[in-house]
Amino acid sequence: MAKSDGHRANGAGAGTRLLVALALGGLALLVDLHPIPLLPRVSLHFGSVFVLLAALAGGPLYGVVAAIVSVVQPLLGPVDPLG
Repeated sequence: MAKSDGHRANGAGAGTRLLVALALGGLALLVDLHPIPLLPRVSLHFGSVFVLLAALAGGPLYGVVAAIVSVVQPLLGPVDPLG
């Protein structure tokens, strides 16, 4: 039987999962920039779907990473909360 050197032979490594979580978080951010209006002052934001995918694919830590990336929207510029 061969010794394992700590790497997964058939799966994504931690670096790949981190990159996927960052990409899904960025995608969630982009999707949340364009909400779907339903009623006045009511809109749907679908970015959390990509955060959930990151959590399902990599685990809860990677879901948190994707969630943190997806909420940097206020840092990008002013956001009108009523609009």
